Amino acid sequence: MAVSGLFKAGLVEWMTTMTYQAASGAGAAKMLELAKQMECLTNPTRLTPSENALEVDRMTIEAQRALNLPTQEIGAPLAGSLIPWIDRHMPGGQTREEWKGMAETNKIMNLVPPVPVDGICVRVGTMRCHSQGLCFKLTKDVHFLILNRC
Repeated sequence: MAVSGLFKAGLVEWMTTMTYQAASGAGAAKMLELAKQMECLTNPTRLTPSENALEVDRMTIEAQRALNLPTQEIGAPLAGSLIPWIDRHMPGGQTREEWKGMAETNKIMNLVPPVPVDGICVRVGTMRCHSQGLCFKLTKDVHFLILNRC
């Protein structure tokens, strides 16, 4: 809630958020499948080592597209890639994860009327380490020193 001061001061007209979420956010089974996918992607280069980056890239893409790549848990190849869809579809075209961004922000901050929060949530091919980017439309110009006091 590092930006709660902006909300409490009524300075946020709307916000967009971009989250990049690791496999750990989806649970242990997804983490294990990601590890198996990573193994499938690196096996070809171990069996046929190459110093040619284009050849390694070709082998990796081939492994990502292979029918034997485990995708039962995640539903798609995540290793060496990303999936721009987390959770299920919600009315209005958002995913549930994107919808939660607005619902939880407004609930936690007790914002009345609610502040619109739009988002993009992406699952990335890493085991841990989520990250987030924020963009705000403020209701007025705010000098940097004011932000430090919020």
